[in-house]
Amino acid sequence: MRARLGIVFLAACAALPNRARSDEAGRARAHLLYVREAGAERCPDETQLRAEVAARLGYDPFSESAPSTISVTIRAGARGLKARIELVDRTGEVTGARSLTAPEPDCVALAEAVELAVSLAVDPLRFVNPPAPAAPPAPAIAPPAPAATPPPESRPAPIAPPPAAPEPIAPPRPRSEREVRWRLGAGALAALGAAPTVNFGFTASAGVRGPHWSVDLEGRFDLPAGQPTGSVNATGSVETALYLATALPCFHVRLFSGCALLALGAQTADGINLPVTRKSASLFAAAGARAGIEVPLIPKLELALAADLLAAITRTRYTADGASGPTTVFDTPPISGAFHVGLLGYFR
Repeated sequence: MRARLGIVFLAACAALPNRARSDEAGRARAHLLYVREAGAERCPDETQLRAEVAARLGYDPFSESAPSTISVTIRAGARGLKARIELVDRTGEVTGARSLTAPEPDCVALAEAVELAVSLAVDPLRFVNPPAPAAPPAPAIAPPAPAATPPPESRPAPIAPPPAAPEPIAPPRPRSEREVRWRLGAGALAALGAAPTVNFGFTASAGVRGPHWSVDLEGRFDLPAGQPTGSVNATGSVETALYLATALPCFHVRLFSGCALLALGAQTADGINLPVTRKSASLFAAAGARAGIEVPLIPKLELALAADLLAAITRTRYTADGASGPTTVFDTPPISGAFHVGLLGYFR
């Protein structure tokens, strides 16, 4: 019984920071989304919840065309039942959220708390109590006889102090600080040391971002770049390019991030105007680190800047036949770097 009263009291104190919009008649309206997950089958269904909220408010507050949405999800947790209540505006942003927990599996106390919390979220003004009437003056008591004691029933009853006001409720944290979100990215890069000269390329990525971490899988596509090989002949040159898939586990602090890199792919080489002109490919594997910064531009879109440092795990040497025998025209460098600029888009 104490647990049940505690849940109802918490729900009464859990009015969401923003209320639902009102219709022309001045009555608050909201669209209801109600989900019972596995383990919560004993909780009331959507029809029962709608009826109980309407009974508390004195009218049916729910409308399919309302701009605001109240989302209620009840599920079984490790220690009882849990309910999540969110108030979502017309743009899909969560403007208020509360979580309720009940140790009893029968959902009686939790259902009552959810009904009260939803009613408060829709129309909190309905629950404002009118001022209490002034207490009537105590009747005059005749002075008792010297040896007599006034009977207990003639003494005025003590007036109970008013209940303490509930503590103010902090606004919900921004979505980026409390949720895991999917994201996609695209960008361009300039690479140093991956080819015979500075070359450029493109990246595309997909991953998931938490409050202080992220994990992404990135594809890197370098454009071919080369330089003359005067040691073989005056007109010969060699061009190389990289095609990589990179795993990026990262740690985030505010706008800054630090990542580990593990890259695997292929390095291609193409000899032009050499005695033996052919295109070849070899395995390329590297590990390294990335330092970056992610700057919010508009909701759900960020500008990403980063710098990579890669150490080659596999190295390949390309040779061509010269006047004095086989001559090295390109050798995979042990260290290479890249500078990135791109955009990251987030999804719920």
